[in-house]
Amino acid sequence: MTACNNGRARRGIAVLALGAVLALGAAGPGSPARAQQDEGLPLGTSNLMDQLRDMGLTPEQEGMDPQGLEGGSGSGGGGLLDRYLSDRAAEDAARRAAANDPGEPVLHLPPALIPDVRHELRLIVQELARYARQRDPRFAILVRGGAPLVFRSEREAVLEAARAAAAGRPVVPPDSPAAGVGDPAAGFLNAVDGLMLDGQFCGEPPVSDEALAEMAAMNLVLISIDHCRDPDTVAEARRLADAAGVMIHADTDPDGRLNTVPPERPRPGNAANVSGLHQVRSVMVLEDAGAFGDSSLIVGALRDTNHDLVIIDPFALGDIAFGREDVAAMKYKKLGARRMVIASFDIAMAHETAYYWQPDWTLGDPRWLQATARGRPGAYFTAFWDPAWKSQIGAFFAAIMDLGYDGIMLDGLDALHRWEAIMPVPETAMSGQ
Repeated sequence: MTACNNGRARRGIAVLALGAVLALGAAGPGSPARAQQDEGLPLGTSNLMDQLRDMGLTPEQEGMDPQGLEGGSGSGGGGLLDRYLSDRAAEDAARRAAANDPGEPVLHLPPALIPDVRHELRLIVQELARYARQRDPRFAILVRGGAPLVFRSEREAVLEAARAAAAGRPVVPPDSPAAGVGDPAAGFLNAVDGLMLDGQFCGEPPVSDEALAEMAAMNLVLISIDHCRDPDTVAEARRLADAAGVMIHADTDPDGRLNTVPPERPRPGNAANVSGLHQVRSVMVLEDAGAFGDSSLIVGALRDTNHDLVIIDPFALGDIAFGREDVAAMKYKKLGARRMVIASFDIAMAHETAYYWQPDWTLGDPRWLQATARGRPGAYFTAFWDPAWKSQIGAFFAAIMDLGYDGIMLDGLDALHRWEAIMPVPETAMSGQ
């Protein structure tokens, strides 16, 4: 394994290169803080947690289960196999119930202090994409859990109306065409090349059939990770994905782990070189390679496959990243043709197993470490708009580019559901009551 002994030096350089780019908390053009100043609002986003403490509230909370907050615009029916519906009905109902009950105290805040978390996430993605393409115009950006960011949501319009009403400014009714609900988020769409979905064909679809078709028409590359019941269900899921124009990573792991290199040939096969996402015909996702024990073994296993795209956690083997030589070797299929290798990392949650973790960190210290995630030991929700957390993101992003990956999949964007669930927009705020 190539140990990243230079990793910290590279990350130091990356902080200088990208930390400033991602210091969106500073009042620079297009930043959340600047936007709030322009609206005549206090700097409620960049120092939200400090303001909550001043109000006598405790923002750091334990016991959150992110799996209960998948939300999204799914219809609950399209894409599910008939015989799979009955088995999943109880589980899906429980998820929907959990989405209405975030499982932790709700923060009742004035509109000026409620961050527009969708806007914040879009800004982060856009800044990272801008930085990447200045370095390499061909660098690919995927997002996982980001489907709710593609279109302007009703909540965003309601929050803007509530803020305006509270400030005594003219209110644009959220149900009027001028509010733009359902309009494509142009800046975000220009920043991303594709979306990673979870369970679109063997689960509760995060995206409705109508929205999926609209996204495909936007020339977005769509990929779904599906953990199916059995081989027959996998085959049907592949058929549905192909009909919808979606690439699929499908398996039958009941625990939903992404820790194996599939031995079967990818479908469809592709003997051509692949240098862009729109040329990809098959995909493999690998999050945990601990069972391989050594980088040479995992690289060898990947070199024995013919998938067009490999999406891999750069720390899939533990606390030491794959080196440049490892990444370069992964880029070739068994038949010798070139493929794409994309790294993944979480921009909305922090993990105790991550390279940046410090042993003295605890809930609330650093201030952006905001809530534990029940059922995910060592995982924490972050106040992802905090400039200090953005510096961590920026350093990691730049270091990944240094290692030679063809792109990055920004993970964890579905954390927005947690924040929206615990910070509802006051119903009376729009009328100024």
